[in-house]
Amino acid sequence: MQAAVEAFMIGLFKPIWNKEIKVCYGIGKHGDDAKTRANKRSPWDTMHPGRAWATATKEDQKERGEIVEKIGTHFAENPPIKDRDALLDHLALR
Repeated sequence: MQAAVEAFMIGLFKPIWNKEIKVCYGIGKHGDDAKTRANKRSPWDTMHPGRAWATATKEDQKERGEIVEKIGTHFAENPPIKDRDALLDHLALR
């Protein structure tokens, strides 16, 4: 049940940090060793520098400008639901 509700909420709100949305993912990473897995820096860490272990990664998965553009496109296509009434309208519950 939890997985179904989570999938519904992700589909409804489309949070940019969620990996399924593919915009600014990587918030859930917990210190992968850059040497062990040869990972590139996640879009989240590119946009929000500060996690010490992420700075050890030398290459970004996406350039900052590309991420900013994807965020703008995402919100143009998926405007935030601004309040409870808009949510109820969106869900056709009234």
